[in-house]
Amino acid sequence: MDSRWSQIRSELQKKLTPNNYGIWIAPLEYIASENDHIDLKTPDQHFSNHLKDHFLKEIQQAVENAFGKEMRIHFSSGKNSTKANKPKEKQIPTRISGMPGDKRFDNFVVGACNQFAHAAAQAVAESPGENQYNPLFIYGSTGLGKTHLLHAIANQVQSEQPNLNILYITAEQFTNEVVSSIRYNKMPDFHTKYRNNCHFLLIDDVQFLSKKDRTQEILFHTFEWLKERGRQIVFTADVLPKEIDYMEPRLRTRFESGMLADTQAPDLETMTAILHQKADLMKMSIDTEVAMYIATGVRGNIRELEGILNRLEAICRFHKSSPKLSFVRHHFQSLLNHDESKNIQPHVIIQSVATTFGISTSDITGKKRNKAIVKPRHIGMWLVRHHTDLSFPDIGKVFGGRDHASVQYAVSKIKGLLETDPDLKNTIRLIERNLAN
Repeated sequence: MDSRWSQIRSELQKKLTPNNYGIWIAPLEYIASENDHIDLKTPDQHFSNHLKDHFLKEIQQAVENAFGKEMRIHFSSGKNSTKANKPKEKQIPTRISGMPGDKRFDNFVVGACNQFAHAAAQAVAESPGENQYNPLFIYGSTGLGKTHLLHAIANQVQSEQPNLNILYITAEQFTNEVVSSIRYNKMPDFHTKYRNNCHFLLIDDVQFLSKKDRTQEILFHTFEWLKERGRQIVFTADVLPKEIDYMEPRLRTRFESGMLADTQAPDLETMTAILHQKADLMKMSIDTEVAMYIATGVRGNIRELEGILNRLEAICRFHKSSPKLSFVRHHFQSLLNHDESKNIQPHVIIQSVATTFGISTSDITGKKRNKAIVKPRHIGMWLVRHHTDLSFPDIGKVFGGRDHASVQYAVSKIKGLLETDPDLKNTIRLIERNLAN
């Protein structure tokens, strides 16, 4: 190979980001150079077009510096090359298994509850591999749009850069692949898939990796390999990295090394907007009164909202009726969390807290002490104390037979946090608004 090609590659490696160099320059093959032109081979025609549109100026400058004169650059791809091609490793085509194409940025409803996470996800899709957003860690309770953002990132990247290999997988699926690879001695194939043939890795629900030491170790080394080469990584979880129990410290610090972005429970206005958008996609006409009734009854969980709409569409079709308020009240009163009485009961508060955080009421009143449960439990105690006349001992009985000292501690802790934590203040305001409806 001409030594000047090595010089050209070296110059481009210095000029471009590691991600751009690794994806768009490293796969180039030198064919020949004659007189005033140089022939380079690319994997396919799209690859050639992308180079011409985005990197031709940098390549031309590097070629001119190496040859000492202006040269014409000819890109040939696949079977179009007339030169003998040396064998190369088989490339896996871009594939996003289990990824629906309907989850995009343009149909993600943005509100105060998720606007930062949305902006961070868009930044990753537009400029993969930037250190500030690599990795991107999106966290928040279930049903608040984390997976939608993962799908939106993958779908946009696939649309704009189809040459990239994008891997989307849940943490549970990742664990299963690790177990299978170890069991059948196929770790080399595993590394090929998650390293050599992966330009973009998205893993959903990484809290599932808790206590899975071997899987955590393999993910750590995979992370390091990808990050060193400028490959983009995105994770989601129900909680912050530091709140995932039994997570290896060095992996936790990697989760925290990039950008953390949270999704919170949507306020009533955002929830109503989401409802209208999803109803439009289903070609259902829902008036404002019905939308408000459903949104206040669902209380922040978008996945539950989708289920209610699917059921409403089916029932309306079966009864050949339109979704009027009286019809919705009749068929959905037992499914929606509306409290018609004026006096707020402790169990209603507990249900509202559980719905907001995507956990069960038995989690709140039970014995679990992991951080994802303790914080909602403390918030529930604070709310019961402020919205009922119950004493500390009585509140303790409601929350699974806890003593009055535990309740006093919880109420005092939340009171202190409210003075410094605006996110907590917004969460409690949302719960109280739902209780008032």
